[in-house]
Amino acid sequence: MLVTKGMPRGHLAALAISYALLLGTSFYVMMTTDRTTAPMGAVIMIILIPMMLAASAKAPAKSVAPPERRVALETPLQPDAVFAKINALKFGKVSPHDADAGRRVVVLSSPISGWHYGHFYPIFVRGSGTGSIVEVGITPKSVDCRPRLEKLLETCAAEVKKAIAA
Repeated sequence: MLVTKGMPRGHLAALAISYALLLGTSFYVMMTTDRTTAPMGAVIMIILIPMMLAASAKAPAKSVAPPERRVALETPLQPDAVFAKINALKFGKVSPHDADAGRRVVVLSSPISGWHYGHFYPIFVRGSGTGSIVEVGITPKSVDCRPRLEKLLETCAAEVKKAIAA
């Protein structure tokens, strides 16, 4: 199942309008040109539109909200120490995108690749008794499949857990 909920604001509307324009343009091109080359343009546009939307997506740490898909981790470390460790976290092609020390929020980002359009990983650190609770979430930059999102979220949570333990 495709996941669109949680995409950056306005991207779903832009995606819907883009595909409507694409279908109309494809129909016009097929009616006025050689029918063998028109489908190739449609295939290219189906890939390029979500890619352009993903490239323009932003997730500022000052305003990002906790996504629906998230994993909670507990640690005995103080929130500021956890925030510092997560703010320096890099694994694979995932790197810090933005951070807000006042809210203790770090947003990690994965780039666009041949397999997906990239994701944001908002991470919220809050105090809990003598330790901290770390909530790791995932938000797609464009349309993505639910099983892939869940697997990537588990991978990111495992990396965060490893970074906190170090």
